[in-house]
Amino acid sequence: MDRIRAAKRPIILAGKGALNADAHEALVCLADQLAAPVTTTVLAKDLFLDHPSNLGICGGLSHPAAVQTISESDCILVFGAALNAYTTHNRELLDGSNIIQIDDTPASFGKYLHVAETIPADARLAAEAISSALTEHRRDADRDWLERVQARLRSHDPRADFDDQSHAETIDIRTASIRLNEVLPARRNMVSDIGRFVFGAWPHITTPEPEGFTTMGAFGSVGLGLAGSLGMAAARPDAPTVCVIGDGGFMMNPTELATAVRESMRLIVVIYDDGAYGFEWHKMLNFGADPAHSLLAWPDLESVAKAMGATSRTIRRLDELDEVPKLTEDIDGPVVLVVKLDPTVNIAQ
Repeated sequence: MDRIRAAKRPIILAGKGALNADAHEALVCLADQLAAPVTTTVLAKDLFLDHPSNLGICGGLSHPAAVQTISESDCILVFGAALNAYTTHNRELLDGSNIIQIDDTPASFGKYLHVAETIPADARLAAEAISSALTEHRRDADRDWLERVQARLRSHDPRADFDDQSHAETIDIRTASIRLNEVLPARRNMVSDIGRFVFGAWPHITTPEPEGFTTMGAFGSVGLGLAGSLGMAAARPDAPTVCVIGDGGFMMNPTELATAVRESMRLIVVIYDDGAYGFEWHKMLNFGADPAHSLLAWPDLESVAKAMGATSRTIRRLDELDEVPKLTEDIDGPVVLVVKLDPTVNIAQ
């Protein structure tokens, strides 16, 4: 407790363990007591979606305002997160930080980087106990820093974080994802495949309930996202399920779409189509090989989706996304949006 009481610029970082422990309310209460901004791992994405001090995802997908705030912090309270390479941005973001790691799985302690203190405990129960101890000792939070952070977050515009590289026939994935977040049904679940597209999709497309998001990681193996989306659509039918997937992943198991059509599933499939295995394009380029070997000669994906019975559109320009609300209103079967990207645009730098 001494480290927590002494902290002037603390941050609360929540992982999947905090989500599973139903720790949201306790962590919000603790954040208020500590005057602490809040952030999450990818697997707890959107746990603090509407909180005024929400920094979003911690790690390689952090936006500049979040990175600045994390770098200013003098204490990070980690609840139910293993602090892997993605959360720490290969240690660069959190290495050397004053970290207190709280987890009900002691094997997670210090697994990926050094931490100052460890507490073996359930995330919710630990947050409640810390709140109670702070109340008893009347810790006076220094809110000046928090107010500066909140002002920074209010002025943050994700569109200003990058140079839009949309062209006549393709759209920048970040620009497309920011707009999709605005035009997709407000109540939604989301299942993600794996691929280069996640750098553009995960930070910008949110889910109102964090339990409604999952990613089909599978050791980085692409192609499981569409099948996983069918599972989510069946398990949580009260809201449409958005599947975000690359063209390579979609074409590994396109027949799953026929099942969604047959079962009239409320499914919106966003195919980020760069006509290539995107990571491989840039890996080959970096190794001095011809990146054209990563290009793929698919059939027209809009036609493939329509042939299976789905509603489908190809998106090449931002204004074409304006049709999405009409396409997804009272959705009673799959809608497929094929968003055309340029494989040479590298957003994973």
